[in-house]
Formats: sequence, C-alpha cells, structure tokens
Amino acid sequence: MEEIELPGGIQPKIACSSLPCDSNVSFCPPCDKAIAKNISASLGKYSWTIPANQQVLTKAKIAIYSVSAGKIYDESDNYFSIEKKPYLNVTSPNGGERWQIGKIYSIKWKISGFDKSSGLVIYSDTGIRPLSEKVIKELITTAREHAATGTEISYFSESMTSFPGIKIIKWGTLSSLDEKYSWTIPSSYIAGKYKIGIVALDLKNWNFAWDESDNYFSIVEKTCHTSPLWSWNYCSPTCKCQAGEGDCDRDADCVTGYCAMNVGAKYGQISSMDVCEERIIRLKTIENQLASIAEVVLQIGEKIQALMKR
Repeated sequence: MEEIELPGGIQPKIACSSLPCDSNVSFCPPCDKAIAKNISASLGKYSWTIPANQQVLTKAKIAIYSVSAGKIYDESDNYFSIEKKPYLNVTSPNGGERWQIGKIYSIKWKISGFDKSSGLVIYSDTGIRPLSEKVIKELITTAREHAATGTEISYFSESMTSFPGIKIIKWGTLSSLDEKYSWTIPSSYIAGKYKIGIVALDLKNWNFAWDESDNYFSIVEKTCHTSPLWSWNYCSPTCKCQAGEGDCDRDADCVTGYCAMNVGAKYGQISSMDVCEERIIRLKTIENQLASIAEVVLQIGEKIQALMKR
C-alpha cells in the first residue's frame, strides 16, 4: 500500500498515473486511469493498494488535480516504477513423496520478479524450529549489516544453519539455478519427515521471497529392494520387508518374522497379496482361531451329551 500526499487547501477529484487520460473527467492532465475520486484534501494523503493486475511501469508519476478549484494540478517531481511483486513457489517435493537416501531427485520451483544476479538458498527443514517470514527478514538484516560485499548470500545461508533442523542444500544465483536442482540425498541425512524451503534474495534492493513445501515428504533409508513396493518379488530373505510391506512368500522374508497370507485388501492391494505384519497380529489371529475351535468343540460336546440322554 502506497500513501499519496495531498497538498492542503485543494479538493482533488482524481489521482492517476501519467499515461493517456480518463475520458470521463473535464480536465485532462496526462494520466492513465483514475486511482480515486472525490478525496478530501484535508486528509493530506491517500492510501493506495496497487491492484494485482496493475501494469508494470518503468516510468510513472502520480498526478493530482481539482476541478472545483480552477484546475489546480500537480504531479510527482520525478518518475517512479511499478514492479510485479516477487513470486516464489516450491513445486517439488510438495508433500507425500518418499525420497531415498543416496538417490538423485529434482527439487523444482517457480519464480518471477528477480533478475539473474539474485541469490537463492535451498534448504531442508524438519520443523523442529520452522523458519518464518519474520525470522528470514531478521537473517537478511544481519547478513546485510555484517557480511562483506559480494558474500551476503553465503553469510545469509550460513546464518540459517543456526536453527535446529535446518540444513543448507545449495546456495547460488538464479543464473546458475534455473527453477530446478538435482539433489543427491547425502548419507548424513536421517530418515524422517522433511520440507524443502527456498529463499530468493535481491542483493541490490534486498527484496526477498520465500516458500516451503506445502506438506512434509519422507526421506527413507537406502534400500536393497530392486523392484517396486507390492511387486511379487519385493520381499526376500536377503532383503527383508518391514511391517505393512509386501509381497512376501515366507516368514523369512519379513523383519517381523511373520508373513500374513492373503491380507492384501487391508492395505489397498489385491486380496491374494501376502504382507509382512507384526507378530502381535499373528498371535491375535491364532487366539481367534483357537476361540473358534473351542466354540466348535463345545457345540460338538453338547450334541454328544444330548444323544447320550436319549
């Protein structure tokens, strides 16, 4: 929101930027379109929210005039510019993905409103102490005050690592990072839930934009599996499956030591899929089976007793 100062004593009918004029006004200084009409000059200023669809202007002025006071008119002494608000959006990973340690994945984003010399910092965040826009502003201020010329983005990225759960993945300029970065997840990462965050920083004007994955994605341990989860040969004695994974063929295929047969429907798979489960589930199954057998035996005993009474 921009504040336009109104000179005291006049009754301006229109304030506008300096391009071809609004045909609906009687006095026509060079102007684009009306920003506001019938503003009381006694206010001394007007708060203007620049609309999202505003045309980008490299040279613009604000003009103010009064029809009722005999064509009193003034405009900005010098030109100013209207620019698009910087935009940044992390598109991948954006939540729900499973990325494996040691493999290569593409971090992707969309960005606008920055030139190629602007800095970019890519980081991972576990959410222990998540970054906020306020925190990033504070880090930028610190970097601006204390970093040597030309090393601001390096200093800024190093400052971010003081926050628990934050790891810097890559920093550089937009000219070297064009909306995608191929990331080999290092072995130093611990399996868990993460978000990817990106900060874009205009090193000339210190404007910035910031975004993170909308939801958490998973970084998982490097695996010995050579086929996709739920394929018929996914689990084996040399590459065991965790509980809830399949297909398994024998108890030796499972870390839990139990391969439950024909339970795939419980996991959204075909019913004939065999899945590794915790032994407690197996014990409950056995208990249920024994209870069923006991009930059948009881029924048989009752029938025998009835026959003997005849």
